Amino acid sequence: MITMSTNLDFTTYFNSPLFSDATIAYYNHHTGDKCHIPVHRLILSLQSPFFAAAFSLPFRESSDPDPLITLHDDDPDALVSAIRWCYGHSLYQIESDEEMETQLAYKDLITMRFTSEEERQVAGLLGHFMRVYGVADKYDIARLREEVVSHYERLAPLVVMHKQEEGVFEDMVEVVYGLGKGDKLRKRFLGGVAREVYPLVAGKDSKERVKKVLRMGNDWELEEVERVVRGCIFKIRTVGMGKEWKKEFMRDVKRKVRREVKKRWRGVDKG
Repeated sequence: MITMSTNLDFTTYFNSPLFSDATIAYYNHHTGDKCHIPVHRLILSLQSPFFAAAFSLPFRESSDPDPLITLHDDDPDALVSAIRWCYGHSLYQIESDEEMETQLAYKDLITMRFTSEEERQVAGLLGHFMRVYGVADKYDIARLREEVVSHYERLAPLVVMHKQEEGVFEDMVEVVYGLGKGDKLRKRFLGGVAREVYPLVAGKDSKERVKKVLRMGNDWELEEVERVVRGCIFKIRTVGMGKEWKKEFMRDVKRKVRREVKKRWRGVDKG
């Protein structure tokens, strides 16, 4: 298997025509434009079996001597970040705030305190990472998936995900429900949301409330969990209410919350 040496620095070749031997085209749904980015087949192939196979195909989409591959239905910022990462760049980029970018990338986040604006930036960065993960999953960039999970585990505890601005949380849910059921990021996301919801279900650690939840068995219309999940997650949310992931997401969160209750209150229902 071909691997990339840690001594090689390809960062200066990102989005550069120098020695480029292929072009990737994609659509920017923000502007409606078709964009092009020069790439180097070897560099992308080292990270992605998808691109290695695509660049091996004996066809061209244009009369240009270099291969042109058009990608569809990707978040443009996430796609560019994923390609940029393949060239050795960091995923951490917060526009016009290099100091915070450095802090998030290298400092012990447990010791840090954030303003509300900084928390918003962290949530935005977290959402961006999740979209990058979706791109990495689609194009089989395994090392990037692992790195995003690592960053997610550092950043996720800093924000209450279901209380983010309208659209941010829905985007996160949409990303994870585009992944397989056993996907690592999907599991971590649902577990994190369940841990946010749990204190609201259990109240002030009321044993009677927890007993009630546990006694209701495998009925996924658990009235306590149902009420709280709908209240805290979809209280003011109308965007995305009709989307295909809604029912599955509600079911999965309720299941995860109940598991969280059982884990924290093991044996309480016998009391």
